[in-house]
Amino acid sequence: MRKLLVASAPAVVGAVGLLTVLVPSASLAETIVVTPPAEKIEIIPERPPGRPAELLVWDRGRWTRIEGRWEWVPGRWIERPRRGAVWMVGRWDRRGPEYVWVDGHWR
Repeated sequence: MRKLLVASAPAVVGAVGLLTVLVPSASLAETIVVTPPAEKIEIIPERPPGRPAELLVWDRGRWTRIEGRWEWVPGRWIERPRRGAVWMVGRWDRRGPEYVWVDGHWR
């Protein structure tokens, strides 16, 4: 998935608004100035057959910005890299006026 850096500049859109500009970024995170939508409630599908339950973890879905609009990326089953590994869920962090996506990772 291509990461995007989203910047904002004041502009007149109707009476008042923001002009959002999408710029390709080599960054590992998305940075935006628009509040992400609330998380969707997902129905977690059954684990894939043939894989031991202790090896799989559900990585919940998330919102991402694609071509200036919010799109939902559904969750997925991911395999633990080793026994006892703990999945740290990805999240949108607010940093000043911006929101930054922090990818999920194993600990």
